[in-house]
Amino acid sequence: MWTFYSERELALETAIHNQVHELEVYEAYLLDNERRHDMGYPSITFEQFLECVNHTMHCVPDGKDCKE
Repeated sequence: MWTFYSERELALETAIHNQVHELEVYEAYLLDNERRHDMGYPSITFEQFLECVNHTMHCVPDGKDCKE
């Protein structure tokens, strides 16, 4: 799973050895939904995606909440 951050420094701090990509927030949303589609999960709304930004967790596939 991917984690999306709104702050570059926080992303770099938590990335450790993972690569960090800089995207506009809507581009990140589209990329997340593409990943969800590829994995067989349903898409989430833009608003649901925004609720999960800056969490070191992933959004559950139904998009209702964020959970560890």
